[in-house]
Amino acid sequence: MNRATWLQDRGMQKFRDVLSRWEAGELSMMDVGEVLAMSERQFRRYRDRYDEDGVEGLVDAPHYSICP
Repeated sequence: MNRATWLQDRGMQKFRDVLSRWEAGELSMMDVGEVLAMSERQFRRYRDRYDEDGVEGLVDAPHYSICP
């Protein structure tokens, strides 16, 4: 496993842990943002992607440009 894959896996594990603590009411949305170093809005986006697509939704897809 290379470093990038390890870091990605670790980030997903941390997100799932923090998400479960938020769902249990242990953390506020603001606390989650601080722990994950992201805004509350970004957390909501990741949460929605996780709900829809599971772990695969957390992996950023490559951005394709329509410009040559």
